[in-house]
Amino acid sequence: PVAIGAILYGPLIGAFLGVVLGAIVLIAPTTGGFLGINPWATVIVCLGKTGIAGLLSGLIFKVFAFIGNRRKSKGAKVTWLSIGVVVAALVVPPTNTFLFCVGSILWFQDVMGTSFVAILSAIFATNFLIEFIVSAVLSPALIVLVKVLTRNYNLGFANEFAPFHEDEEENIEAIAL
Repeated sequence: PVAIGAILYGPLIGAFLGVVLGAIVLIAPTTGGFLGINPWATVIVCLGKTGIAGLLSGLIFKVFAFIGNRRKSKGAKVTWLSIGVVVAALVVPPTNTFLFCVGSILWFQDVMGTSFVAILSAIFATNFLIEFIVSAVLSPALIVLVKVLTRNYNLGFANEFAPFHEDEEENIEAIAL
């Protein structure tokens, strides 16, 4: 959801959605142990990691969209936008996990003791890999969704996705002839 919002509506909405997701994580029962140890650090880590991931995702997509929109060929525009969607979606899991690990090392390592490395390894092996694989699989689906939504509805997207369906309109016209 963070990457989708960042791609469709821009980096600030991506950051906002990241903070909302961080707030959901913050109130989850499993976060309670961290809140008892260091409440301020827990709030900063939970809200910051996903907020920054959403912001970064939106900025990365904007770079790819800018490069794509400067291309003359419609095919090149679509290629740059498609790559931008995939890269923007794939940047969220490593950013989220990296910032969580850094925050944990800074504020919770001394409390966790020797099991700290095992805990971080388990988080990496499960959460990060699952998030990354899901993002990699769903990114192409997101491209199709964006194409359909921008062709059929005006949803106020911050980014221009017209090149995605310009080629389809030309193909339909050619078939009609």
